[in-house]
Amino acid sequence: MSSVWGNAVRSRRISLGLGLDAVAMLGGMSAAKVEAIEAGAPLSVSELERIAAALATEPAALRRGETEGDPSRGIARFRAPLAGGLPSPADIRTLARATEAGRVHAFLWDLLRGASQVRALRRVLSLDTSKKPWEQGYDLGAQARERLVPARRAIPSVQRLFEERGVLVLMLPLESASIEAASLAQPDASPVVVLNTSLPRMRSPLPRRAALAHELCHLLHDSSAERDLCTVLSERDSVDPIEQRASGFAPSFLAPKAWVHRGTGALPAAVRRLGESWGLSFEGAAWHAKNLRWCGHEEAAALIGEHRDVVISTPFEPDVERVDASRAGIEVMRTPFSSSSLGDLAIEAAEKGDISSGRAAEIIAFR
Repeated sequence: MSSVWGNAVRSRRISLGLGLDAVAMLGGMSAAKVEAIEAGAPLSVSELERIAAALATEPAALRRGETEGDPSRGIARFRAPLAGGLPSPADIRTLARATEAGRVHAFLWDLLRGASQVRALRRVLSLDTSKKPWEQGYDLGAQARERLVPARRAIPSVQRLFEERGVLVLMLPLESASIEAASLAQPDASPVVVLNTSLPRMRSPLPRRAALAHELCHLLHDSSAERDLCTVLSERDSVDPIEQRASGFAPSFLAPKAWVHRGTGALPAAVRRLGESWGLSFEGAAWHAKNLRWCGHEEAAALIGEHRDVVISTPFEPDVERVDASRAGIEVMRTPFSSSSLGDLAIEAAEKGDISSGRAAEIIAFR
């Protein structure tokens, strides 16, 4: 005879598109045990927590028989279909878990810091039909820069900036090669950016920097549902107007038009200086130069083709150093989810006595 939680486990597993073996692997138990739980077998607190983590949901929700709807719609809902179709079940599960990490992050952030600046600035805006999407993006990028970082110099680390403003940046591998990054924002969670580390570009400082700035536009201004919810997946070179707006937002946020000066010399040298001074790749700097009207579209495209092998070497976007958990007497290996500001906040909260070391260890072990 099945139980309330058994039905919930089965419903949640099916909605995620996961088989028994996949849930068993993620939960650290046998497929037979998962099957038995779905059939109504009793389970320990530890087993409940592990199977809830495998299904990217809360243990209490499973205990009550709640399935939280269809994760492929509620967690990974898109404004436009991806070129490669819907994400795989594994990617949907990863995005669902990232949203849950955002809820834990919000609890810790409110406990230690107060209000999230990015969350406070969020204002959903429709496309301005009087302008091209990238033009509206340029306007919004400059406005966001004035509000978040008014200093007229390059941002040393966009990732660090995000983390200081209450955004959880997660570097996670996704199966889909078409997804560069994801923006996840819900009223009860911190804004989350997921960078797909399966792509070499997202492991490189300057493309990663541009992707973060791109995702900031989604977090601040986009909604993918009838309520204040943002679950946007970003593809490179997308023709979707929302993506084009975010693509215009990114260079404007990193190097606002009013603060950039071409100087003297030939265009290739000016573009290279632009990239080196503000932390843009050569390709990104060339397109920015076109939008700044230093050159036309064809000239920018030709410039990129001729200088395809140019690598901008800058000190921007170094890897963010993480706090050692042993500093708080916590001996737990960090996971990809907690190798972020989530883990740092948990350690800080434990050191201040705001949460127990056991609770901090659970957060650091989040997967």
